[in-house]
Amino acid sequence: PFGVTLRRNGVATGAYLQTEEVFWASATELDGDLYMAAVVEDNDSDGSNDIAIVYGNPSNPTIAHLPILTPDGTAINAEGVSLWVDEDRVFIGVTGTVGLDDYVGWVFLAPAQ
Repeated sequence: PFGVTLRRNGVATGAYLQTEEVFWASATELDGDLYMAAVVEDNDSDGSNDIAIVYGNPSNPTIAHLPILTPDGTAINAEGVSLWVDEDRVFIGVTGTVGLDDYVGWVFLAPAQ
């Protein structure tokens, strides 16, 4: 499916990443800001699924793509993503593969300003 539609109490509250094929997504709000991490189809032509992050004002969020690489720079095919947000930090955890090898990685970011 293309994009993600967020709902609260069964009512659509926003549609994001509408031009990207989304395989998995995790989202939350904190202090009125949206935070979302999603596994999306390859958008940088490296042959591997990517991670998109959406954050900030839900009506006009910032959208960025995170490179997911092994220590030697090989692109990891993202397969799952998790998200945790509190007042001090944003945690994004990723699982993926390169060939038959499994990888897990994470990043900590500051909340939206």
